[in-house]
Amino acid sequence: MTGQERRLFPRYQAPTALVAVASFPTRGEESVHIQNISLGGLCFATETDISGESLFRLSLSFAGETGPSLNVSVSAKVAWHIHDAATSLHTAGAKFVEMTEADEQALRGFVDSLESPAE
Repeated sequence: MTGQERRLFPRYQAPTALVAVASFPTRGEESVHIQNISLGGLCFATETDISGESLFRLSLSFAGETGPSLNVSVSAKVAWHIHDAATSLHTAGAKFVEMTEADEQALRGFVDSLESPAE
């Protein structure tokens, strides 16, 4: 089954105005850049080495002008991590592991408002 898509939910390109703050147990809080998002997780980039991290809290906020706003806090787990030495960026995929029903509904409304799935 090599190369088969394993995601349960389609990914969507994250709007540039989406603000994300990750709270890592050993590194504290830092802003991260969300590259794409789905109902099940997201891909983000940071300048900080997160290779030793696993579970973390993630706060997402977006002030929607034409679509829904978003303000949620979820627990997430790092699923994969790569480091690009040329750019010094660490890119990671994270799976949402815990969120309230209200946060899930808010995230669903936000994701549903995004235009088209990311490639």
